[in-house]
Formats: sequence, C-alpha cells, structure tokens
Amino acid sequence: MRTLRTGDPSGAQGYTLFELLIVLVILGISVAVLAPTVARGPGLQLRSGTSLVAAVLREARSLAIRDNRELRVIVDVGSRTLQVDSGGDDRKLEGDLGISVYTATSELQDAKRAAIRFLPDGTSTGGRIRLSSQVQANDVAVNWLTGHVEIHENVR
Repeated sequence: MRTLRTGDPSGAQGYTLFELLIVLVILGISVAVLAPTVARGPGLQLRSGTSLVAAVLREARSLAIRDNRELRVIVDVGSRTLQVDSGGDDRKLEGDLGISVYTATSELQDAKRAAIRFLPDGTSTGGRIRLSSQVQANDVAVNWLTGHVEIHENVR
C-alpha cells in the first residue's frame, strides 16, 4: 500500500493557474459577444416598457394625491410616448413594441391620444395599457376605484 504525503508531486492533480486563466478568458469573450444579443431581445424590451408605463402611472397617482389635484397620464400611441400633464417630460417607449390604450370614452383625445386621469382622493378613471411584442403581451391595469396600478404579464 502506498500513501501520499502533502507536497508529494507524484500524486498532484488539478489545473494550473495558466489553464484556469485561459478558460476564464474564453468565458469572458463568450459573454461579451452573446450578452448584447440576449439583452436586446423582445422579452427584455417588453419588461422594460411595462415597468416604465407602470412607473409613470404610479408617479401620476402619487402626485395627484400629494398636490390634491387631478392629473392625467397622456398616452400617444403614434409616437409611443407617455406624459404626465403637469408639464413633465415625455417618456418614450424603446424598441418596436406595440401599444394600445383602453380607457373611459371621456378620456379619448383623438385617434392616437388617450389619457388615464387620477383624482386627488387616489381614484382614477381606470383603464389598461397593453404593450405587445411578437410573442407575448403585458397589460398595465389601473383600477378605477382604488387607482392602484397592476402589471399582468403574458396576456393574449
């Protein structure tokens, strides 16, 4: 029977530091090449757009309650922008997402613009903004009674 002591070179197994560095370099190059392709996919654009729409709606509701006044979020489906009518900057949806708005008839401004209104008590006119890619769609729904904003993913 043979026993090995620590430091005995005859039984040493494993990888050298150089071999490990080569593997890490190859992995780094692979990630650098593939990451932009994966990041630009329609799923990421849809999630990002959905988060943006929900954030704008939640911001408008909070401002309406804080300032004790009505505020509208105006959605322009032609230019794919959202704006809080308090004079804020337009927020543009990136990518090639489809957008549609379902809201109260009184909030339709023209063929390409509609709004969701938030009242000082937190309620709203309600509505839904649907964002869609080639493979799926997400809804951002505003409850008319409470004004709460909810995201519903993978709807069709």
